[in-house]
Amino acid sequence: MDDILRPLEQKLDYQFRDRSLLEKALRTPGSIVKKLQSYERLEFLGDRVLGLIVAEMLYHRFPEERQGDLSKRFVALVRQETLVEIAKQIELLDFTSSVADVPAKDITPSMLSDVMEALIAAIYVDAGFVKSVEIIGRLWQPMIDRHAAPPRDAKTELQEWAQARGLGLPKYDVTQTKGRAHQPTFTVQVSLAQYPVKSGTGKNKRIAEQEAAGQLLEYLEKKDG
Repeated sequence: MDDILRPLEQKLDYQFRDRSLLEKALRTPGSIVKKLQSYERLEFLGDRVLGLIVAEMLYHRFPEERQGDLSKRFVALVRQETLVEIAKQIELLDFTSSVADVPAKDITPSMLSDVMEALIAAIYVDAGFVKSVEIIGRLWQPMIDRHAAPPRDAKTELQEWAQARGLGLPKYDVTQTKGRAHQPTFTVQVSLAQYPVKSGTGKNKRIAEQEAAGQLLEYLEKKDG
């Protein structure tokens, strides 16, 4: 197992003192399949550690920005798609597939996002907050620097698009809630006039609504050429 995980440690520029923490984090997909619950503790912690560190990074990086704009940046940086993108940069899918003994094709984006959060928690438990800030900062800073302006508010943009065409307001409906009470995942559908219904998922309704609105906006942009 050491030979398998050493390249991942090199990508993180960190060597675990307790290798079992890293192995537990990477077994997340296997745990999901077997309906074991131990992985949930790491996910729970990783979500909070990531949120605090990203919030602090944004606070210092954009000292003149309003709370609303900081919130837009924050949501974009901790959503599933961002976690998956970071995971791909460190080739986490391949390491997870090997350790969890789950075919890579069976590891969904949601699972990979969970693994990334569990990995963050494993680093935090093994090394503490300062080292976690260093590693997360190195991985997330390029994404923070990528956008000079705050990300667009998809819900507001969709509403303005609809009203400009006399279509009324988009309608959002929660269609599914999964997970335990302390860490639910919401699926929301957005409908607008005759256009196809689009869905989004997130750890709260606001994020899920933004994802759904973004999906519909993307469709509308492609449709309009």
